Amino acid sequence: MGTIKKGILGGFSGTVGTVVGANWRGMDVIRSRPKSSGGKPTPLQLMQRAKFALAIKFQNSLRSMQSRLYGENAGVKSRVNLAASYLLREVVDYVNDQAVLRMEKVIITKGLLTGFQNLAVTEAAAQTLNFTWTDNSNQMLAKATDIFCTAVYEEESGDFEIQEGP
Repeated sequence: MGTIKKGILGGFSGTVGTVVGANWRGMDVIRSRPKSSGGKPTPLQLMQRAKFALAIKFQNSLRSMQSRLYGENAGVKSRVNLAASYLLREVVDYVNDQAVLRMEKVIITKGLLTGFQNLAVTEAAAQTLNFTWTDNSNQMLAKATDIFCTAVYEEESGDFEIQEGP
């Protein structure tokens, strides 16, 4: 179903019959519904689809955090789109015919604050983790009232545990 945003002369999003309305790079556009190619996908297309599927699956749990804390909006690209772009470009790789995450390259949030100093993570009772670091609230934009947010990823199951705040 299409949605008209600004009356009869404005853009719309969605489909009406074979017409598709969308906002592309800040412009309202109308195009025809794409036809299925009907052909068998090439190995490169299959590889790109696998990489994209892995990136989006990985990012789904992070969307609410990234929509607020990943960089700055760049034109019409949202913060979530910027994070997805980085994932596809730098983190998702293709090894031995399989899409994999290069965990050492993952960036969950991105901003102006300096990173943790002397960060240590220790395992505690009842499947909990203790995080400690040196207070850096006197540097740049950091404040003593800043909130600690964590995103812990369990690679085997693909699950995240996200905590924002105390």
